[in-house]
Amino acid sequence: MSDKLRSVNTKFWDDSFVQDLTPSEKLLFLYLLTNPLTNLLGVYEITEKRITFDTGLNLETIRKSFERFGKNRKAYFLQNYIILPNWLKNQRLNTNMRIAVAREFNNLPNELKNNILGNHSEGFANSSEAFGMIGECLGKYEIEIEIEKEIEKETNNINTSVKNFYKKEIENADNNHKEYKYYLSFVNTLFGENGDPAYEKVLKMKNQITFDNFCRLRNKAKLNKISIQEKVNAMENKVDLNKKYTSFYRTLNNWLVS
Repeated sequence: MSDKLRSVNTKFWDDSFVQDLTPSEKLLFLYLLTNPLTNLLGVYEITEKRITFDTGLNLETIRKSFERFGKNRKAYFLQNYIILPNWLKNQRLNTNMRIAVAREFNNLPNELKNNILGNHSEGFANSSEAFGMIGECLGKYEIEIEIEKEIEKETNNINTSVKNFYKKEIENADNNHKEYKYYLSFVNTLFGENGDPAYEKVLKMKNQITFDNFCRLRNKAKLNKISIQEKVNAMENKVDLNKKYTSFYRTLNNWLVS
């Protein structure tokens, strides 16, 4: 099993719920957040025997603690699974992590998923709102994942279109022209060593740099003793570039005199 990093906010000890716990309950609750079986979902399988062994707490103490945790809607022990209803809402997850969360939930036993999503078992009637937090987060993640997939798809389409544009420009350019090798270098810099966009903002702009336009920009840059690459870097580093400017060529042309 690979190591996992679990961070606990220092405000944990200032939480009124934690402050009211007994020392044994504090140990158990912290263990539920940090033990090796935890996952991104905050719902994971574990046995009472494992909890007893790791914490040194007896079974009676553990069961009484779970009763208290459940009444406060902080943690549940159901069908040999720990359920932390507030876990997801306190996490900052990227797209891949959210996909992993959805996958982990789908891999849970159907009965447990039904309990979490609404059809609660006897003894868990007060868990409806708490379990609802998990369902709400999962629903939100599904929407966010779909949106980000659409954005990624759109970005990939744009990248393909721009790549084809520069490929065609290079193919049609006069390779004996004195500026040809500089244009090749310029294009290679835009896309990086692996062919992936290294300058995402400028490559999203309209009016990409044709070979003829590049030659004009080179003459202007020489006249004003300005580096084209430095200006492109400045454009890419501008936070609101794509909001304020639309044309790569016209913007770069204007910036070569500023």
